[in-house]
Amino acid sequence: MTVESHPRKSNRLLMLLGLVLGVIVAIGVGVYVSSNSSGGSRNRDVVVTVGSVLSGHQFVLADLGTVKYADDQLPTGAFTTKDQVVGKFSAVALAPNTPLTAALVVEVKSAIGKVKSPYLDIPKGDVAVSIPAGDELHVVGGYIQTGDYVNMLTADPKNPNTWKFQIENLQVQELGTVSNAATQGITTSYIVFLTPAQAQQVEAIFTSPSITYRFALKSQKDSTPTPVLSITPLQ
Repeated sequence: MTVESHPRKSNRLLMLLGLVLGVIVAIGVGVYVSSNSSGGSRNRDVVVTVGSVLSGHQFVLADLGTVKYADDQLPTGAFTTKDQVVGKFSAVALAPNTPLTAALVVEVKSAIGKVKSPYLDIPKGDVAVSIPAGDELHVVGGYIQTGDYVNMLTADPKNPNTWKFQIENLQVQELGTVSNAATQGITTSYIVFLTPAQAQQVEAIFTSPSITYRFALKSQKDSTPTPVLSITPLQ
């Protein structure tokens, strides 16, 4: 007796097995890709800004928040705790929710690169006046920077050992040019904004032939509320 084979049924069975294996492989690849593209669990704190921050702003705790990041998404040089940032300064202006990194934060305000404005934004009614800075002994070793408040000490011409504050709470708006490469950070002059009457008093003080003066740099912690300018005219 002759036994007939059924090649069509065999082919169908092989095709069915192939489809099943294909589905299994596809599911496995999908799971693998999904697990590797998820970035892992977000379990690392990164310090971010809560609101907008101006360049040169000194960070306080209220400026800072945290956002969770995965290990493989952690920004380079990111700060992970708020106490690493408090007391430091923003190197540039920052938008809200900006992750803070070592490239955006500096230890001291003087490390911030100053971008010079193409013009002086003088308040209405004021005038801009350039006053001499003097040498390193006059200017607190070059630490006086744009935005700082200074007091001006003058010596009594009749008694050089007696000093008094002639000008108090004078804000430096801009720095003049640096005299030479050997005195980096030591400017030759400061630009200040004054009313016309104040400008006359200040010019009279600085052009007096008998004047001996020193600048005293005020603490940045004393810059709020805004200090009130006081000028004692020469007698």
